[in-house]
Amino acid sequence: MDISKQIARLGMTEFHATEVVNPNSNSEWRTPAYEDRVKIFEHMKLLLTEYAVKVYYCYVSKKEYDKLRKKAEEIGRVHAKHKAGLKRVFLRSLFERLRASSKPVVLVMDQGKKISEPKSELWEGGDFLEGGGPIVADSSSVQGLQLADFAAYSITRYVRSREKIESDNATQFETIAAETLADLGRRVESLYYENESNCA
Repeated sequence: MDISKQIARLGMTEFHATEVVNPNSNSEWRTPAYEDRVKIFEHMKLLLTEYAVKVYYCYVSKKEYDKLRKKAEEIGRVHAKHKAGLKRVFLRSLFERLRASSKPVVLVMDQGKKISEPKSELWEGGDFLEGGGPIVADSSSVQGLQLADFAAYSITRYVRSREKIESDNATQFETIAAETLADLGRRVESLYYENESNCA
């Protein structure tokens, strides 16, 4: 698996799906031609479908999270906002699955804030992981994180653009996202089952 060579060939330093699709004025992805950006998406699809054993996800809209938070506060105060709350639920659910592994487990996450080097974070229930918890790193230095970024984009884009995709009005990027999920099949698993419409 070599993402960096394909990206370097285009003169770029890191894959960010949203920037590849819609590069803003500050993005380095404004330079490559549209056709090249589509090709890098195709390359990421091939890598993900070839190497991914499982793709876990948790999709909860802001509106739905507010409803869940209100319901949870009937029991006790919830301080976490949408992104922080979703991250907490995702990690706790993921820990349950990873803990069952008979092999040592390393969990690497993209950093929330810029950091100079990878570091371990302490999370309740995550002390079984190698390093004592999830390892946070800059995605530019970890190819797997860039692949995870593509997986997250594909799932989110499919969930949000399903009608466009099914009616053949999708962009090439949306079509590739849908094809990626179709090729992954049962390897894609939701960590949240409250509302089946959230599942790709």
